[in-house]
Amino acid sequence: MLFEDKIVAFSESDFVNFQLFIRNHFHPSYILSDKTFFDWQYKNGLGRNKYSILLLKDQNQIYGCIGLIPKKYKILDQTVKTNEYINLFVDPKLRSLGLGTVLVKKAMAQGTAVNVGYSAETSSLYKKLGNWRDLGGLNRYLVVLDEKKLDHFLSNQTFKIRNKRNYLSHETNPKNNLDFKYIKSFDRNFDDLWLKVSSRYPIAAQRDSLYLNWRYSEHPSFAYSILQVSRGKNLLGFLIYRFETVDDFKIARIVDFVSFSEVELDLFAKFIIDAKHGGACVADFVFFGDFYHTSLEKAGFFKEEPVQFPLRFNPVSYSKKSIGLMVFSGDEKINPEEFYKVDNWYITRGDSDQDRPNPR
Repeated sequence: MLFEDKIVAFSESDFVNFQLFIRNHFHPSYILSDKTFFDWQYKNGLGRNKYSILLLKDQNQIYGCIGLIPKKYKILDQTVKTNEYINLFVDPKLRSLGLGTVLVKKAMAQGTAVNVGYSAETSSLYKKLGNWRDLGGLNRYLVVLDEKKLDHFLSNQTFKIRNKRNYLSHETNPKNNLDFKYIKSFDRNFDDLWLKVSSRYPIAAQRDSLYLNWRYSEHPSFAYSILQVSRGKNLLGFLIYRFETVDDFKIARIVDFVSFSEVELDLFAKFIIDAKHGGACVADFVFFGDFYHTSLEKAGFFKEEPVQFPLRFNPVSYSKKSIGLMVFSGDEKINPEEFYKVDNWYITRGDSDQDRPNPR
């Protein structure tokens, strides 16, 4: 059969067969078999009126899929529709036929794209297709909040964290003239904030209220803590995090962060205080780009190189040592030299699907 002709857009009637396909190749509780989560990720929000996932299907039999999260990216001085590729999967029995390549080519026809957290096998596939560039791995910063509990956790592990530091020094207490507040949703003030602060981020997903509400406030599984900072009536930034708990070990994970440079240290300092009060032993921040390094270190974070502490919890897993970023320019109007420049990109754990449920 001509495989290109077998790639179709997902429709509501496909879900039962898709659920069977997922459960056959993963496990019964794998998150994509959950209809509520699936609809949130692939249909609801972001201005969509149809599912944003492609299937490789012959009659009612599904052999593969590739998911697309259609977002608006600020790319230098342009706003460009950009797909984040997730959940590329092909029946292992058919991979030798090049079906993964067929799916990716079909997706590439829709334009500019980003892939976060790809496997070595996927990286090789993309590089053969041209115009894809591997920009390297995301930064991983850690801060120790409770050394005693951390040591108890590490006593059952095969490594030790190096360069542990005290969680917060006196000099990094937040300024007194700033107002911190936890919120549940994002209003138009965040649209205004992004318009003002986005010049700081040459290439990044457009963090307006439409996107932020879909990604964090309306998430069907996670309850995110959304911390905003302002001075008077002026919104200056936000930090988004959530807790993960394994037995009696709790980690606070920053998944998104945007602010003016003048308050970034204050936001990190306030987060550390609140994360410790929330019972976290450790906090981390995983992101891509040349941002925040000085402020993170002043707040007590240290950069973990190489990554040893688990990137994945629930369950704890050491299989993934890094999170990589690959990008593809599908728009002739984009300056390729600037598009593929590493320092222009800002990506966080909240982008793509690197922060998602893993029920067992």
